[in-house]
Amino acid sequence: VYSYDLTSKAWTLILEDAAYQSYSLLEVSELVGGDILCAMGNISGQVKIFLLRNPAQAKDLNLYEGKVHSLSWSSCPGQDLHTCSLFASGPAGVLLWLEVFCQAPDALTVVVKRCFLLPPCKQRWHTCIIFLPQGDFLLCGDRRGSLMLFACGTPLDSEPGKAPGRGDLGNSDAVTV
Repeated sequence: VYSYDLTSKAWTLILEDAAYQSYSLLEVSELVGGDILCAMGNISGQVKIFLLRNPAQAKDLNLYEGKVHSLSWSSCPGQDLHTCSLFASGPAGVLLWLEVFCQAPDALTVVVKRCFLLPPCKQRWHTCIIFLPQGDFLLCGDRRGSLMLFACGTPLDSEPGKAPGRGDLGNSDAVTV
């Protein structure tokens, strides 16, 4: 990852990782305080999340056994100012909702909030996602042009009978529009 300075007209190396050389995705989000959050996904199912001002403190996550197809940032209404939601699509239509919290000074905490399953189709990953204003639902668009409405519901860790960080892939609470 490089940064370009418009004043000096020079490139600066921000982050280098060989695991992201052949295939990678990059998504960026600005928090209310001005911090820039970056997320990178690769062909091996890994996601790297870091603050642009301190990439050395990156969180490396092994989310899937296979390619990360799509990444999107979105803010949930009522969410803490130092928190942002990252959505990652992987193999077989699995869509993970990750909550990323920036702690002072540069520490990041990442929690899996929910796991959804996109409907079957040839190219099964999300292209866009947004929380509805009340925060109870999120609207998701996929590659085939469908819109899905997902209930945000209860966080995974507080659901009885679920292991922390794991979702029930057979029940995604989605309505296809």
